[in-house]
Amino acid sequence: MQVNPRLAWVYESLGDVPRAREIHQENLRRARERGETFIEAKSLAVLAQYDLDEGRVEPAIPLLAEAHRIERGRKGIVNRYWTLILVCRFARALALKGEVAATIRLLSCADAGFEELEIGEGNAERWVVLMNDQTREMVSSSIDDEEAAAATEDGRKLTVDQAVTLALDSLRST
Repeated sequence: MQVNPRLAWVYESLGDVPRAREIHQENLRRARERGETFIEAKSLAVLAQYDLDEGRVEPAIPLLAEAHRIERGRKGIVNRYWTLILVCRFARALALKGEVAATIRLLSCADAGFEELEIGEGNAERWVVLMNDQTREMVSSSIDDEEAAAATEDGRKLTVDQAVTLALDSLRST
């Protein structure tokens, strides 16, 4: 189960996203059978990301919410890191729904969390930086500088749980 995400990534890199998705779905099934909650949460998050990459927000929401429910409250650095990536994925969902200020708030919350973990852009995984840059680009032309600055400041004050609640409330109302 530890190796399968890497195998799925290879398939994804080669353009075979359906096969990569199958591998993650199988990993999710096996993780649930064995009570491997860390792998279960990661599998749910990646499956949600595939939906988001296809512009399908609705099926991604319950997957992200379930991944957050599993990860919530776990204090290990690895868990906190993956929880912040969940916030980034929620931000992508918000951007796809046109929720511009909320998107910026969540990305700012994640940025503050990464800083707290001492993970700057130079230390972050490249795909996370790219995902967040693309999400910012999706909304940047839809908000003025003053609003963006206020949303950024508000977002940096949010806890992860507050950010997820904001995301879920916004996504369920659109």
